Amino acid sequence: MSRTRRNEFRGSKYWVLANSRIMYDFKFDPIKAYLESTQGMIFNKKRNLTKNITLGIKNTRIILKCQTHLIFTKWKL
Repeated sequence: MSRTRRNEFRGSKYWVLANSRIMYDFKFDPIKAYLESTQGMIFNKKRNLTKNITLGIKNTRIILKCQTHLIFTKWKL
């Protein structure tokens, strides 16, 4: 095989590899985008859950205060 033909072959070989790399990137771009968007969704759900838990704890404290207040007012009567 002549030197020119060998270089042509090598060039085409690397072109195929580069081409498959591009196809590989295009194949997984939608998956990558979906995973990135789900990270935002998970963050929002986690933040809302934390907010709901803290509100639930505050509401529980308010209910307990009201119950103890009612108990003590009944005892005073």
